[in-house]
Amino acid sequence: MRFLLDENLHPAAASLLKEQGHDALHVREARLLGQPDRRLIEFANQEDRLFVTLDLDLAISAGEIKTGLILIRLPRRLASRNLPSLLADALSKLSQADLSGKITVIAPGSIRSRPLS
Repeated sequence: MRFLLDENLHPAAASLLKEQGHDALHVREARLLGQPDRRLIEFANQEDRLFVTLDLDLAISAGEIKTGLILIRLPRRLASRNLPSLLADALSKLSQADLSGKITVIAPGSIRSRPLS
């Protein structure tokens, strides 16, 4: 699967996904650090990548996301260093069809999904 990881995720998450055979790109690698959400989504759509973020306040409308959105919810008590393995574990249970065209929320012990439109 192809992913674009937001700057609020550590680049190690992209590295771990690459080790698992995914085509994962962190916004730092794409030279998109500091770009508005709209630009990140535009890039994800152009590159056919699912956008992965922790951001609950994306400054876009749902119709702008064509590929899919993965929102990671990490409780404060869980250290951010656990995030890459949480994401990798969840993705090992999902297929491209499970994620494409959907908003998927991944949290410890939970995966929820709904269509974008």
